[in-house]
Amino acid sequence: MPSTPRLNPRLRAVARGVGAATTGLIVLGLTGVVVGAATLSPPPEVTTVPPPEIDVGAGPLSLVCSGPPRLATDDGADIDYDDEFGSGGVELAAVAEAVVLGRDGREAPAATWSAIGADPIEVPATGDVRYLSQSDPSGPAVLRAEPDGTATALAAGASAARLDSGDLRGLTASECQAPSSSIWLVGGATELGSSARLTLTNPGDTPVAASVDIWGAAGQVSAGNPILVGPGAAESILLESLSLEPRMAVRVTADGGRLTAEIQDSALNGVVPAGTDVVTASADPGPDLTIGPVPLPEADPTAPEPSVVRLANPNESPTTATVSLLGADGEEVLAGTEDMILEAGSVVDVSLAGIPAGSWTVRVRADQPVTGAAMITRLGVAGELDPDQPVLDRAWVPARTAVDHGMLTLPGLGSVVDEAGVALTNPLDEPQTVTLRTVNAAGRTGDPVEIDLEAGTSTGVTDRIDLADAVAVEVSGTAVLATAALTAQAADGELLTMIPLTPDADEEQSVAVRLGP
Repeated sequence: MPSTPRLNPRLRAVARGVGAATTGLIVLGLTGVVVGAATLSPPPEVTTVPPPEIDVGAGPLSLVCSGPPRLATDDGADIDYDDEFGSGGVELAAVAEAVVLGRDGREAPAATWSAIGADPIEVPATGDVRYLSQSDPSGPAVLRAEPDGTATALAAGASAARLDSGDLRGLTASECQAPSSSIWLVGGATELGSSARLTLTNPGDTPVAASVDIWGAAGQVSAGNPILVGPGAAESILLESLSLEPRMAVRVTADGGRLTAEIQDSALNGVVPAGTDVVTASADPGPDLTIGPVPLPEADPTAPEPSVVRLANPNESPTTATVSLLGADGEEVLAGTEDMILEAGSVVDVSLAGIPAGSWTVRVRADQPVTGAAMITRLGVAGELDPDQPVLDRAWVPARTAVDHGMLTLPGLGSVVDEAGVALTNPLDEPQTVTLRTVNAAGRTGDPVEIDLEAGTSTGVTDRIDLADAVAVEVSGTAVLATAALTAQAADGELLTMIPLTPDADEEQSVAVRLGP
């Protein structure tokens, strides 16, 4: 058989190269055809698939109510108080109250009240309301209400305390607060003669680590002070142990759960009481801030210890802000505050002296987020301790966001508190009608009262509603601000405290679930 001719190795390599080149040309040609076809064909239409929503239903509502005020020496300081200074020789009168209303004519849902460290007790029911009043509470407590059908319970609570003399002379009150993971408190001081007791309460079942940041007159002065709060427990710290400041703002950040926070602000002018009140959570920093309404008396611009607006700029750069007032006749800029500069990290007080008497809401517009509060003062008369220094009481009102529905609580009215006044604000650019209905221990009472509010106005409405035997006022509107001013008469002057509106906690109970990185 003839043998097959064998190619020279060099020729075989050339042949392989020619074959590979030919194959490559064929592949490139096919690729060009595919690319050309793709270019000529329109791309597929892009469609957006909405994320699914999962109805999680309404959950129980927890609100934390503060305890009565305490002297700084109650923390174990080695100081003995003479009764003339400590308590003035009289006993503190205190009360805490809870109100739960049924929705749409239903009975109020089940609710419990539990002092920190104690077993819960049932909040008694009468008709469409559950109501509980506790005399002489010893510390913080938790109001827990079950869902009302498919909605979160409509519930509110507050505590009030009164001392007519001594270092803690004053009328204090605060609304029960919903826990949060981030809380701003604007108010108080730690300079000589002042005390600021921060209390953190954990109504949950797991420990929570809290970080405390403090801003003062010249910027941030303390950051990240850690406090561990056990489940169902409360922890307090005297902020004067961290920094001495003439004015301050505090941010509490919770890790691993949610807390409530408050500051007991107490002050002395020498040996003369200069007021005690509770600072509660302010709105998170934002470019448009509302505080009030607040009752301002007729005051001489040169009078000592005027009411003030306190503004905190937590940003790392200066902020320009303008302060205006919403009164019975509309909005007007507060003199001297147009385009005022708030330095980076600073806390500033703006005097409200010289403003005509009436109900006013403070509005702050800034080019960076700010937060704040107002301190309203009541000057009494001088006494034997210092004939040249009159006594003083103070009330803090936090910045809040307008809401459609909520309750104003009136704790201790007729016992700890002598009188109550209600004021409303419409911060909108158009008129609105606000509906008020009083609540007593037996339920909603009387017919609803409708109040017409012009755009950008504030007004007192106490003469339009009957507060006899009232424990709360239900408020409904489009976007409304409301406060209750609680007063009492001591022998040496008026005592004052303020309660802001507790928002209806019900909201859309759904969670959007998105898939992907």
